[in-house]
Amino acid sequence: MAGADILGIGTSGLLAYQRAIATTGHNISNAATEGYSRQRTEFSTQTPQYAGFGYLGAGVKVAGVERVYNEFLNGQVQASTTDFGRLDGYYNLALRLDTMLSDNASSLSTAIQEFFNAVHDVAGEPASMTARETLQSEALTLSERFGSLDRRLQEMRQDINSELDAAVSDINDLAKSIARLNQDIAAKQASGLQPNDLLDQRDQLLTRLSGLVGTTSVTQQDGTVNVFIGRGQSLVIGHQAFSLATMANVYDPTRKDIGYQTSGGNIIDMTTQLAGGRIGGLLDFRRQALEPALGSIGHLAQTFAANINAQHTKGMDLEGNLGANFFQTDTPQVLTAATNTGTGSLAVSVANTAALVPTDYLARYNGAGSWTVTRLTDGVTTTGAGPFALDGLVIAPAGAPVAGDSFLIRPAGTSAATLRPLLSSARQVAAAAPIRTAANIGNLGDAAISAGEVQDATNPALLTTVTLVFANAANYQVNGAGPLIPYVSGANIDLNGWRVQITGTPAAGDSFKVEKNTGGSGDNRNALALADQQSANLLHNGTSSYEGAYGQLVATVGTRAHSAEINLNAQRAIRDQAVAARESVAGVNLDEEAANLVRFQQIYQAAAQVISVANDLFDSLLASVRR
Repeated sequence: MAGADILGIGTSGLLAYQRAIATTGHNISNAATEGYSRQRTEFSTQTPQYAGFGYLGAGVKVAGVERVYNEFLNGQVQASTTDFGRLDGYYNLALRLDTMLSDNASSLSTAIQEFFNAVHDVAGEPASMTARETLQSEALTLSERFGSLDRRLQEMRQDINSELDAAVSDINDLAKSIARLNQDIAAKQASGLQPNDLLDQRDQLLTRLSGLVGTTSVTQQDGTVNVFIGRGQSLVIGHQAFSLATMANVYDPTRKDIGYQTSGGNIIDMTTQLAGGRIGGLLDFRRQALEPALGSIGHLAQTFAANINAQHTKGMDLEGNLGANFFQTDTPQVLTAATNTGTGSLAVSVANTAALVPTDYLARYNGAGSWTVTRLTDGVTTTGAGPFALDGLVIAPAGAPVAGDSFLIRPAGTSAATLRPLLSSARQVAAAAPIRTAANIGNLGDAAISAGEVQDATNPALLTTVTLVFANAANYQVNGAGPLIPYVSGANIDLNGWRVQITGTPAAGDSFKVEKNTGGSGDNRNALALADQQSANLLHNGTSSYEGAYGQLVATVGTRAHSAEINLNAQRAIRDQAVAARESVAGVNLDEEAANLVRFQQIYQAAAQVISVANDLFDSLLASVRR
């Protein structure tokens, strides 16, 4: 009997430590498996046997194989992975954008400088066909640079669309896998078993998911994990997985947003609700850096073309014709929301180029004749019935909108993509001023007249000859007839779309002529005015020049890229620390496992020796009985 008891005790030790050795081998085999949590065999004593004088031990049994796991540390890894994924996605794109804008080969600053160098050359030699042809060539180069930069930015936009597609597909696959693991884990835990390897697999999937989008996980009593995204939308509930989908933006079909597919089959836009992970980084970059850059480039092209055109049309070409528009560009765009149900519309025009702001606007109809226009860069709103005079724009509602209808306004339209030089011949460069002035050679006073400047090139009487005749030192008449006009030395005299100043003291009978600038091939006054635009602050309400505005954009993008790099490096360190902290608890230590292997082997051999002793005792007992 005693031999039998000893045999049972020894056998229990063999079986228990055989399991311990297997668990140790499993740990060693998975030492390099990502996300694996080491396992530990737990032992407990067998139920003792009553022997009259007390209870005798009955050996050992395996109480279970426990996963060495710390939920808090695993949560820290997932949270830091979410932040790292967002910053990594943002930084890579920001660095690419910064390189694109600051590279001399693609920079607008170089092309703008070369264009104005050519303008200066024409101003220096207005009759030179070579200088004029060079200006035409540089104008084409500048327009191509705008177009190339716009295309590359649009390509980045499409790349983000593709990455959003891939990320959403990965999220949906991970959600389905987590739901399947939930089902397997719940079934095994219901039978009283702990599926350690399945739990590790699920945690690894949750970590990968957190690298794509910010998530919140809640463990249920049955062992399943519910996963939520955005503002609490369910991604995984028990055994059921929900899906995300990319969708066309309600205003711009070329811009992809992210929708949530409900159980009823509807898709709800939740782009603004998603944060964290790679998707958060892509959306942040598009909103904070890429779209502002597109708007700034378009704004620069729009204002550059408008200002050059405005000045060029005030000049005269070699054929004696008034200057035509130098560049072609786009008008403001109004994008109608696909969800609109009314027949309302908006007419948007530019009233003041200098006051334009590189931003988009959202106009929403509130009902009862009221509209709200929101400037998207800073959220400033303007409410009223319209028309609205806002940041150099005139926004005029029309039609019959329905409350909730909305429109996206892009003031620059596609100006960067459509900028083109319009002059078909170098002779059409309007370097000269269309008017000239002269004092009568017989004047007796010391008064002098300025060269004159064009204020309104569309005035039909602009080139009509006008003579200003002084009746006396204090008054003059137009063409020597009509009412007397008081004379003030140096004051502006505006007539027929031009402006001149007369200074000094005229004598009675003195006259000054303003006429068409016939044969003015050597006149460079309008070319000089065009050249002056290079350093003039014509943007942002008179605070920035063309190159200054572009430099500000480059500096802003560069600052964002640098800041993202610093934050990414810091977050990488935080993530690595979180992973190291988790691994210090759950990771496999080969030295420790080797020591356990030796220890368990020794215990196993000792248990085998107990069985051998029990066998010897039992044989001795049988031998004594046979005698």
